[in-house]
Amino acid sequence: MKPPPNRRLTHALPHSTGQYKTCPEDFQVEEIPAYEACGEGEHLFVQIEKTNLTTPEAANLLEKTANLPESSASWAGLKDKYAVCRQTLCLPAQAQEALLGFSNPDLRILSMQRHGNKLKTGHLKANRFRVMLRQLSHPDAAVLCFEQLLQTGFPNFFGQQRFGQDNFQRGFAWLKRERLARWNAFQKKIYLSTVQSELFNRLLNQRLQEGAFFSVLEGDVLKKYETGGEFVCRNASEDQARFEQFELSPTGPMYGPKMTFPEGETATKEAALLSELGLSIAHFKRLGPLAHGARRPLRALLKDASFKAAENHLELSFTLASGCYATSVIHELIDEAPP
Repeated sequence: MKPPPNRRLTHALPHSTGQYKTCPEDFQVEEIPAYEACGEGEHLFVQIEKTNLTTPEAANLLEKTANLPESSASWAGLKDKYAVCRQTLCLPAQAQEALLGFSNPDLRILSMQRHGNKLKTGHLKANRFRVMLRQLSHPDAAVLCFEQLLQTGFPNFFGQQRFGQDNFQRGFAWLKRERLARWNAFQKKIYLSTVQSELFNRLLNQRLQEGAFFSVLEGDVLKKYETGGEFVCRNASEDQARFEQFELSPTGPMYGPKMTFPEGETATKEAALLSELGLSIAHFKRLGPLAHGARRPLRALLKDASFKAAENHLELSFTLASGCYATSVIHELIDEAPP
């Protein structure tokens, strides 16, 4: 079951071919934490810089050094492997002494601070990106597309790195009870979230195809950017004005029984997608805490953004809210050319 290609908001503009991630330094990301470590407590916040390592691989290196069991570490979010990434891992405080002499060419420890609470998924404010696009056939076209995204925001698709090779197929079969789940808790979470992410992307594609990406509809579940508060739209004209002021966005479902449910035509479309795949909310409900569900904004915003163009290269800098993908920005700017 191959996912359909994501539509572009910038489809009507000229596009450039180009390359990215030609080397790890061309894709850099740094976490902006939701809070700082307080300096005392039973947990250790370890800020790292990793290259050519997944987040779990980096965590495993530290666990082995500190002689800790696998899965002792936690983090706020997964980061790209083929990139230079700065993020925080959380380990038991007793690991600190063992990590003082840690050395690895692909993993640097930048700082260690104790904290009273464990770092959990989602404990993250935003991510700061620096991306280099190379070998652009039409740099001006890429700049034009980027400028549009600065003015309007962009479709908040999950990037391809979310899906892996066959994570969707595994999660889908498990959800429908067609496959036993002989996986650890981390794998189960990944496979299920891949299904939720793919269904979100399909509904976002549908919204773009219908020309309703910039519209607030009666019955939409709206989310405030600043606070994360959610409510069902019952006055579309009033909420449309708030959308245009970048206060809020319509949302799509990360399906689960505890998400906020829409009303009207939006509810009909969300239920229809599940039905087409032979699913219902009951399939998610039986998985308990793994699949509570949530709402995700359909529109993401670029913050603190800038660019530098030189010959056939374009360097981008921008900040995205936690959970948004820089690759979804790149998808709007270029057609990836073979190296």
